[in-house]
Amino acid sequence: MLRKGIRELWLLFLSGISISIFWPTILSKANENKCEIILPHDVVVASEFVANANFSIKNVTDISSLDMILDIGPSTCDKINEIFSISKTLIWNGPMGAFELKPFDKGTIDTSICASKLTKSGKLISVAAVSYTHLTLPTKA
Repeated sequence: MLRKGIRELWLLFLSGISISIFWPTILSKANENKCEIILPHDVVVASEFVANANFSIKNVTDISSLDMILDIGPSTCDKINEIFSISKTLIWNGPMGAFELKPFDKGTIDTSICASKLTKSGKLISVAAVSYTHLTLPTKA
């Protein structure tokens, strides 16, 4: 799963906006190695980045230029949790959204709880990959 900033750039690339010479290479390597790149199909958007901002859940095809993507949507969260449940290893590379502010922390909290439960039950090996990742993970699952 591509997270926050990278995810938005990837969505731009897939919509035909050329933003990096590296995306075609990444896509090619993923296809060569039978690696599926999971992108959100629904997202939480708002017009401002403040706690408890008015927000809506939109399909990624319905995002406007005024929308800030601040989290993954509930359907995408369910899909990620489903993928976790069939995975053997998870390299957690940070939050799913702007976890510092409610309500944009929900995707990160829900997926981290799922990963935590699977890890505690021995079904998943989880590795935290960046220095602040521990701030996104639950202390109890």
